[in-house]
Amino acid sequence: MAISPSGEKLCVANGRSGSISVVNTQIFKVIKENKVGIRPWGVVIQ
Repeated sequence: MAISPSGEKLCVANGRSGSISVVNTQIFKVIKENKVGIRPWGVVIQ
């Protein structure tokens, strides 16, 4: 998991589904899911 500098978005690696979810922390809802390949393990926000 990684949180944006503003704290508004949380990115989570979904290892079994091969995707990354972006969660809006203000409304606690997944706002985007991107397929990224086999078993993503971690997330970094720069």
